Amino acid sequence: MGMCAYYLPREKRVLEEADLLVVPYNYLLDSSVRGITLGDLDLRNSVVIFDEAHNLDEVCCAAASY
Repeated sequence: MGMCAYYLPREKRVLEEADLLVVPYNYLLDSSVRGITLGDLDLRNSVVIFDEAHNLDEVCCAAASY
C-alpha cells in the first residue's frame, strides 16, 4: 500500500477490514499505547492469541504501573 507498517493500522478502514492483526503485547495491553496505535478497536467476538506468553506477566505489570 506504499505506507509504513507502523502507521498503516491507524487508518480506521484498515482495522475494520482486517481478518488478522499481528501486534506486540503492549499495543493491546497498555491503554495509552493502544489508543495511539489501534484507536477504538473493538475486540468483542474476537480471538486474541498471545505468542511467546512467557513475557506477558511483565508487560501486564508495566502497563498497570505508574
